Amino acid sequence: MAAASSLPPQSSDAQRNRRGLLWITGAKAFFIASSYGTQLVLPRLLGTVADFGLFATAMNVVSILNNVLIASTLQSVSKFVSGAEDHASAILRQSLRWQALLSLAIGGALWALAPWLSSRVLLDPKLSTMLRIASVVVGSYAIYASAIGYLNGRRRFRAQAQFDIGFSTLRTLGILGAAALGFGATGAFTGLAASAFLIMLSSVLYVGLGRPGEAPQLRSWLAFAAPLAFYQICLNGVLQLDLAVAKRVVAEIALERGSAPEAAARLASQYAGYYRAAQTFAFIPYQLINSVTFIVFPAVARVAALGDVKQARDTVRAAMRGSLLALLAIAAPVAGASSGVMRLAYPEVYVASAPALSVLIFGIVAFSLFAIASTLLNGLGRPLLSATVAAIASALVVFADTAALRWGPLSEERSLASLALATSLGMLFALVLAGGVLYRTTSAFLPWRTLLRASVATLLAYFSAHLLPHGRPLQALLALALAEGVFLGSLWLLGEAEVHERRVLSSFWQKLRARSPRPPG
Repeated sequence: MAAASSLPPQSSDAQRNRRGLLWITGAKAFFIASSYGTQLVLPRLLGTVADFGLFATAMNVVSILNNVLIASTLQSVSKFVSGAEDHASAILRQSLRWQALLSLAIGGALWALAPWLSSRVLLDPKLSTMLRIASVVVGSYAIYASAIGYLNGRRRFRAQAQFDIGFSTLRTLGILGAAALGFGATGAFTGLAASAFLIMLSSVLYVGLGRPGEAPQLRSWLAFAAPLAFYQICLNGVLQLDLAVAKRVVAEIALERGSAPEAAARLASQYAGYYRAAQTFAFIPYQLINSVTFIVFPAVARVAALGDVKQARDTVRAAMRGSLLALLAIAAPVAGASSGVMRLAYPEVYVASAPALSVLIFGIVAFSLFAIASTLLNGLGRPLLSATVAAIASALVVFADTAALRWGPLSEERSLASLALATSLGMLFALVLAGGVLYRTTSAFLPWRTLLRASVATLLAYFSAHLLPHGRPLQALLALALAEGVFLGSLWLLGEAEVHERRVLSSFWQKLRARSPRPPG
């Protein structure tokens, strides 16, 4: 204790931040693992593709609302608390009060509108019950995000991470437990609502209700939170609206061809189930690279504040280049062996999702780069431009998805692949537009030589995985590993690896050889 107290304040803060980073990173990894575990096990428990699609559609609506609430609320509360720690308790009290009103407003609106959304928008009355259950989830998330934002602002990262891990555990147990007991998609959603309410209650009991005191005015709060919320709505629209569009448009087409309403709704749920299975793997690059945004934002914001144009340009170039290579290293092998990847985790019937996965995963690469470019623009003080680009891209995705489903043949594999292509084109448009703005701002974006070399490496890795046998799980894993080797080896031979990267790899290889047991004599 004496040694710890003798540390300089900056050293103590640095150690605290490092420990916090480990806790938060661990919690994020646990959340990703549990989420993917749920998505892979749930289809087997629900039994049919249509039931999984029904659950996925309701979850799609909830995810968009929850992502917006969590991101905008957590960052807003954290910002005000960290900026005035002496008044943290008063800020907590005020934020809980406002979030309680917001949760009642949004949750109440979702409860009231659930019959209309299910019957008129999504063309499936069966969704009404789940959307009403979802109102509990959305309301709980609004308050929970406020409590977690308070912990984040006070830099109590360990407590924040423990709550997130606890919620991930409760969420997984609630969804899968109810489904395993035979309560179906509605039961699984009830398990989600129960876990959200329990973690919200636990977090409020832990942080308390705060005390009266000086806190920001509502106008100041909204001035910071409203742009964040608008940006998150648009960003999540680009990422997730395609599944809702598929659910509605497929039902419309079936009704126009003479199907009964219930049969049309079930067919649309089946398409949604297949598409959600493709999304499960297509989203992997974005989930893994998303942490980059937490690093590049403060980095570029700092150099922008200092007016260092060259450093800002170097930061943009390094962030975009590294992200592109990391994303394509994941996407190329998975796209090439997509049918084998689907067989690794899902029943055989879900192989119909493989063509959609092959296309959509490259769309997610474009979306991930767009998200990073938007974060860089936000750090440079241009958040409105990012939100505007995302809004335009969201509208384009909805239009392109609708056109792709209506103008093409209604068959599972071809329709889903067309839907994935339309969504990917919208994501690519968002990247090009944001990239153009970023280049005009900093004179930097994706280095064209890197883009060319990465494209060649991607094609070689894709066809390597595609041509290798991958019909069985072991074959699929081997094809993915070999294609990954082809991608990395191609980048090396094409000269993409920069000097410092070659030194790191050479040093690693020399250490590996030094530790390897040598044959006698």
